[in-house]
Amino acid sequence: MKYLSPAIFLLFVLLTPKSHALEAVFPLHSHNDYDQTRILDEALENNFKSVEADIWLSDGEVKVSHFPWNFKGTLEDLYLRPLQKKVDARITGASHQDPFLLWIDIKDFRESILEKLFQVLTRYPMIGKEVKIILTGNTSLKRKFKNRFTQIQVERDENSLEGSTEYPNYTWYSLKWSEHFDWDGKGQMSEKELEKLKAIVAGVHQERRKLRFYASPANQGYWQLMKDAEVDLIDTDDVSGLKKFWKSFK
Repeated sequence: MKYLSPAIFLLFVLLTPKSHALEAVFPLHSHNDYDQTRILDEALENNFKSVEADIWLSDGEVKVSHFPWNFKGTLEDLYLRPLQKKVDARITGASHQDPFLLWIDIKDFRESILEKLFQVLTRYPMIGKEVKIILTGNTSLKRKFKNRFTQIQVERDENSLEGSTEYPNYTWYSLKWSEHFDWDGKGQMSEKELEKLKAIVAGVHQERRKLRFYASPANQGYWQLMKDAEVDLIDTDDVSGLKKFWKSFK
């Protein structure tokens, strides 16, 4: 068996395409990522830190779609297996990257989806390490999953600033933009709304939690404001547009 010399091995490492590893470095979130032309890959190649997939239980499998029909595929086929493959392909000793965020939006209302989701997630050693799962969607079910399956590392969000004293174990706020603000990303935001935004961000960070808005404007005015306000994830359905905007600051 032949061994590579140190010099040849170093050259091999330097020339290995980075596309084999997770290089998620920008605080950008691909909302409803499964609607992208190239699911997951679009976000990864644009260095997004986060993607979101909506799930339902169908024929005994956890499947991805906004509605309980026209499924794009299973959660495993579209996201978990490809992510684990990329994690496994990393070269030992590669520079540390923050965990990639996979948001799982529980659209289904049936509690039976929880056990199946748990079974699926336990197959992937990356969970809680290189890839962080954040449950969103159905309020009751995401709380139940977090409280019931304590042996797996997952996080969840809250959708109200009041949070929950009964179920305090959440790490993120996911707030619907239109429930808090009228501004559509065009022109200047009113001083009153700007002060409200600053207060929300400061309050969330004081709690040592993180913040994202969803159902938000998809334009440069909005993205600029989110960057300036230091919102933790900037949400969009326009992956290429947001990446182009973000790169202009690099």
